[in-house]
Amino acid sequence: MRPISVLRRTSRLALGTAVLFAVIGAAVSDAHATTASARALLHTALHNATTSGWVHESVQVKQKGVAVQDAQDDIGTHEGLQFVSSLGGGESEVIAFDQLQTLYVRANTLGLTAIYSLSSADATTYANEWMTVTPSNSEYGSIAYATTLASDFGQVRFSGAVSESGVVTVAGRRVRALKGTVPPLDGAPRFVGTLYVTATGRPLPVKFVERDANASVTVSWTAWGHHYVLHTPTGAVAFPTS
Repeated sequence: MRPISVLRRTSRLALGTAVLFAVIGAAVSDAHATTASARALLHTALHNATTSGWVHESVQVKQKGVAVQDAQDDIGTHEGLQFVSSLGGGESEVIAFDQLQTLYVRANTLGLTAIYSLSSADATTYANEWMTVTPSNSEYGSIAYATTLASDFGQVRFSGAVSESGVVTVAGRRVRALKGTVPPLDGAPRFVGTLYVTATGRPLPVKFVERDANASVTVSWTAWGHHYVLHTPTGAVAFPTS
């Protein structure tokens, strides 16, 4: 989920993070039963997601109805690949190897300034060059976030009561909708969130939509369990230190 999203650029955000989500039952007994059921489905779907091996992810961020960032990702248990484009033409690619604690980053000039906050001079020097990022670089955690299944689905969380809908159809799939409040996260605002989970077979997330009055983040997942082979770029140079 978009690690380098303009809304969710946290520590962009820590590899190997366990899935975190807080769901508190409602006080009224009927509401509590609904929330407990929704919580159980949420837990099962996220557990299945983080143990699925691989998934393809699509992300779109909008502000006031305008798409400001798009991403296409292939995410595995210990490694991941991200392609991100931002409004105005910024582009970035990340190849992450969690177990090796090594990231490879390549971006155009606008991507380096808008996404990675490099100076204009550094952006000109390193544009379209592969760069390595290791934990010794302060940017490592933020760039690495959401390149593994655990850290990616760790962003799917609710606070307070969660409701569960009946069966509906989303993207041609029969799903159940889990709705609740998404708490503020590292500078991102509080959202109203809806997680769509498959209604038949093994419960898995299909789509996650977060909205407030000004913005929305839509994340979709497909190709569960596929295996994507990542290759180490050659000739990479060190990512510039801040």
